[in-house]
Amino acid sequence: MEEEDSGACDVADQEGTRILSEQCGTCILRAGTPVPPQAVRRVIRSALEADGHVVCHETAVRGVPAAVCRGFVDRYGDQALSIRLAHVIGIREIPPPSSLTSRF
Repeated sequence: MEEEDSGACDVADQEGTRILSEQCGTCILRAGTPVPPQAVRRVIRSALEADGHVVCHETAVRGVPAAVCRGFVDRYGDQALSIRLAHVIGIREIPPPSSLTSRF
């Protein structure tokens, strides 16, 4: 049976849930983001309604292991079941990809 691609990114492995150690340079939750505020609110609302999380868009598209957005964890982690569980089960903080040092 073939698995259907839900568009979800796997942020966990045997070492724990990967969470960025700091916001990436282009975080959608960073001041000055070019992402329209209503789009950011939609992403956050969708994640919280699903008891989920936001995957750092840079890790999702750069071919590196996907990780949870640090901006989301810092602002909404206490509201997200997936993040609360990750803290119980185990997290692994990873640095943002090195190419993401620039900011908006």
